[in-house]
Amino acid sequence: MEISLAQAKANAVSLAVRQSALERALADAQSQREQLNRDLGASRSEFAQKARLVEELESRLQDADQRVNEEQATVEGLREKLRSAEQEAKVETSVDNSEVKTLLGARDLHIVDVYDVESSGKTRRTYGRVYYVENKLLVFYAFDLQDRKRNRAAAGFQAWGYSHANSKQPENLGLFYVDDATTNRWALKVSDPGILQRIDTVFATLEPPGGSRSPRGQKLLYANLAGPPNHP
Repeated sequence: MEISLAQAKANAVSLAVRQSALERALADAQSQREQLNRDLGASRSEFAQKARLVEELESRLQDADQRVNEEQATVEGLREKLRSAEQEAKVETSVDNSEVKTLLGARDLHIVDVYDVESSGKTRRTYGRVYYVENKLLVFYAFDLQDRKRNRAAAGFQAWGYSHANSKQPENLGLFYVDDATTNRWALKVSDPGILQRIDTVFATLEPPGGSRSPRGQKLLYANLAGPPNHP
């Protein structure tokens, strides 16, 4: 009986020791969990701060992109004005004073871009321009007509005009002449009111050096004059 009691006491002491160890382990685990929770909270706070920083940087980037686009649009507008001013200056150097006054002082002045006609019949914008004062004066500029790559070296470049209502009978506007050899600029002027009243479209063809009575060669350039005046 005494042995059983002693054994029970020993078992109780052993259980108490193990319980104490378990309690310490539990306390350590709880402490670690609390530390992990604190670390997690700090990480979440840091992540939120970084997320706000990213949003702020993205907003700044969008603002910067918008400003760049606006500045590019402004620059392009200035370049277009410069090109127009340069073209007008070229007009002034190639026509006489009375024609300059007619062109630049007219309320019904059309400034029309010229399109290059490819062999397939499609058109693409090229560096050419028509200045047209309704029923008074037409000045047709074109560049790089004499293009050896397109077999245009030794030929006449002739302009024609027609009305959409009568496109089968084009008017002969004459042959282009070299207006500025350094820039390979060609020009043609028409000041006959009778002819100008009968046309609303102009085009150029590749003809023999002396020209033709009617267009027979390849169509090179095209411009539509039918729109409203666009240069007050």
